[in-house]
Amino acid sequence: MNKYAIVPFLFLSFLSLGQQKKLFFTEGFENCLPCNEKQNLSFCAGWEQTPASKVFIMSSCNEAMPYNAYGFQYPFEGNAYAALHVIDDARLVYNKEGGDRTTFRSRGYMRLILHNALMQNHKYKFSCNLSLGEGSAFSIGNLFVDISTRRLKQECSYTASLKADNAFKLTGGAAMRDTIRWNQVSTEFTAKGGERFITIGLFKGGLKFSDYKKLLKNAPNPKGNGCNYFIDNVEIKEL
Repeated sequence: MNKYAIVPFLFLSFLSLGQQKKLFFTEGFENCLPCNEKQNLSFCAGWEQTPASKVFIMSSCNEAMPYNAYGFQYPFEGNAYAALHVIDDARLVYNKEGGDRTTFRSRGYMRLILHNALMQNHKYKFSCNLSLGEGSAFSIGNLFVDISTRRLKQECSYTASLKADNAFKLTGGAAMRDTIRWNQVSTEFTAKGGERFITIGLFKGGLKFSDYKKLLKNAPNPKGNGCNYFIDNVEIKEL
């Protein structure tokens, strides 16, 4: 080998290693097995969903894309993506203090469990690509990711809502209403150390009931069902 070719070769090798180190986690949902018609998130290694959650994998192998119950969409990349039913429509539930009251019906969450914990005082960026399902009655402006050292506990049995430990708002704006394109939403944070549980959803207190009623009243698709997002290319990068 030409000795002058060794230096750039080594440089490119170290550069590649540095880039791999910065990419802490990435998931496109192509490796979820087995492939069947009702494939849910629990079939994906490292992922789980809370008991009341509705999270399904839409892929070419189960013929759930581009057409499915939540709408129409092709993957951002690859041949699969996740569909998260973030929040259902309202219903009447029993109030322990007496009488009935209208409340959120149920909420859905998808949880990633990292093999390696995040390192203390290291800066990271969480990102994913979102597309609002056309079958949704409405969209929400705020979707959150909680980055914690433990599994979040269910706060209310009626709503199946979780109380956040360390939640960050995913920026996106108009992207949260886009049913055509994929849009990246993200947040940057400094790890406290030991975080392994990454939960995506709408947590307790993330949406006031008065605002929820306005969403229902002004729903652009009143015949739709709650709010559903397609999610693809979940990534965590060290900055």
